[in-house]
Amino acid sequence: TKVESQLLRYFIHNEGKILSRESIMEDVWGHDYLLSTRTIDTHVTHLRKKIEAHPSEPKHIVTVHRVGYKFLR
Repeated sequence: TKVESQLLRYFIHNEGKILSRESIMEDVWGHDYLLSTRTIDTHVTHLRKKIEAHPSEPKHIVTVHRVGYKFLR
């Protein structure tokens, strides 16, 4: 989807950085959107299913517990 493409570009641009759900929400969706952080998690889950060999054991979009995510190539 368009959102997943934007999200993937954002992760690639910020490779290796720990990204909070809030910063992802603001930088990908902008200030005009009121989203739940769970919405971010849902989009990440969908993206993982498309790019990870084993989505339940991600190697590229890694969860940082209680913070957000980190992208690794």
